[in-house]
Amino acid sequence: MRSGLLPALLLALLFLLFLPAAHAQQVRARATLSDSTVEAGETVELRLEIEGARTASRPAQIQVDGLVITPVGQSSQFNWGPQGMVASVIYSYQIETSRAGAFTIPALEFAAGGQMMRTSPLTLTVTAAGRARRQEALYFAELIVPKKTAWVGESIPIELRVYYSQRVRAEPDQNPVLKGEGFTAQKFTEPRVEDALHQGRPYRVAVYKSSLTPLKSGPLTLGPTELNSLMLLPRPRPRGMPNDPFMNDPFFSDPFGGFAVQKRVQFNAEAVTVEAKALPAGAPASFGGAIGQFTVDAPEADPRKVKAGDPVTVRLTVRGRGNFDRVPAPVLLDEAGWRTYPASGKFRPDDDAKLSGAKLFEQVVVPLAKKTGTPRYEFGWFDPAAGEYRTAAIAPVPLTVEGAPPPSPTPGAPMDASPSAETAPTATPPPAADILHIRTDGPGRAERWTPLYRSPWFWGVQLVPLAALGGLFGWRWWQSRPGRNAARLAARRRARAADLQRLLEDPLTPRETFYEAAARLAQLRAAALPSSTSPASGLALTAEDVGRLALLSDEDARPLREAFRQRDEIAFGGHDAGEPVPAAERAAALAALAAIRPAAPVARPEEIPA
Repeated sequence: MRSGLLPALLLALLFLLFLPAAHAQQVRARATLSDSTVEAGETVELRLEIEGARTASRPAQIQVDGLVITPVGQSSQFNWGPQGMVASVIYSYQIETSRAGAFTIPALEFAAGGQMMRTSPLTLTVTAAGRARRQEALYFAELIVPKKTAWVGESIPIELRVYYSQRVRAEPDQNPVLKGEGFTAQKFTEPRVEDALHQGRPYRVAVYKSSLTPLKSGPLTLGPTELNSLMLLPRPRPRGMPNDPFMNDPFFSDPFGGFAVQKRVQFNAEAVTVEAKALPAGAPASFGGAIGQFTVDAPEADPRKVKAGDPVTVRLTVRGRGNFDRVPAPVLLDEAGWRTYPASGKFRPDDDAKLSGAKLFEQVVVPLAKKTGTPRYEFGWFDPAAGEYRTAAIAPVPLTVEGAPPPSPTPGAPMDASPSAETAPTATPPPAADILHIRTDGPGRAERWTPLYRSPWFWGVQLVPLAALGGLFGWRWWQSRPGRNAARLAARRRARAADLQRLLEDPLTPRETFYEAAARLAQLRAAALPSSTSPASGLALTAEDVGRLALLSDEDARPLREAFRQRDEIAFGGHDAGEPVPAAERAAALAALAAIRPAAPVARPEEIPA
């Protein structure tokens, strides 16, 4: 008897403790901000506390221009009060600020305790970020231009440096965009990631390299430079919240510790001004647009011993640093006694920006008389450091040319023929001693042998596969004509919508399946509305998109938002997923879906799929 007395006493005690909670409790709610005044770039926490209810629906998505409000958690707690145990539901939101201003957070509406409730609006004041705040940024970008003055046509290196904190995980895009006019820019290289310090703080830096060339004189604005990046940002502790030993632990600051926010960020590097100067007068004849510091290697020739009229390949190499995309071949100074052909060039860069390296030119020249060396060349360029033109004379390569070239025929003169065709005796060819070819010049042989392509039956046979191929193309076109494909897609969508409707009308459909089918049917019907520009699947449409496309009032769209919310909560929480939906909830969802049913089009006979 004594062994069963203790459990009975415990049950009685628990009954006495929870008896006051069984009575109807007054539901109260309030929305609070962790801080009402912050600097741009700081984070604020918004808390919605609902007291006196064990469950409550989550308010609709909160949208305020200039703020990013993201749900971050939901919790429940029980407190001891005068009426016994009091249940509370808490919804937490993170507010990210980006610019200064006064922002009004609208009233939050939700259902709790069998009634609809509404909180009071809140005001958040955001001031301009101070210098210290900007220095603590998790990510930023800057455009590095080492030269603030340049010559027109000069290639100058630039770097785009993207900084992000070591607590951030980033996947920067490969194609930064440099805006501006009056210059040309090479494509940015793939980023090189390295560690660096900026104002005493450690960062990971993605370095993009390129070069640009001014096209006109005067001040040029380079930038701004834009770059998108997908980032995992640590969820910071909102300003105004008390210190939490768990949130201060480095583990909870790591994005992969479960407290990260995925966000697409656009980096904007500030513009830089460069003064472009026009080239001075007095350019040498061998100057073709090369600007930089260059040297010319000793030339090479191959072959070194030829006969007059034979080609010789001359190789010339220009090395240094500059605008190799505008470096022309050295100029040939003396063309007398030479026949020349255009030179070809090939550049081998030594750096990622392709500003330094060597450019190899090859030119074919043909000596028309005896020569002792290759032609003389000269290369001219502009030195931007000294601000003056320079030239380099290229000495000839020793060359041996033998003999004289055959005389060129004079236009209009008769060809020399000795002996003449009239007096020359006709030579009798010797009898053939090799394999003989098939002859068709004998008596009657030309009539008996006709080439295959001249036979009429040959072309008749070719028409058979051509006709089959044309029939195949015609059949494929008939099967894939636009009206038939559209009819097939429409029939599939109608069949899918009918299946979803049957699931919604079945009283035994589990809650998880019911709300998934309701959200999917709403997306399909909204995508079919004339005002929709979404794909036929409509998978990307939210509850707000569906209500907007269907022109529903806020009251009529509320059951749709509730259906989408229930679907998301069941998908992530799984509570009561297998239980049937009450009749009242099912009726409300079906009524909301009926309001967005599009007008059924009348299918033409040719649109009915086979």
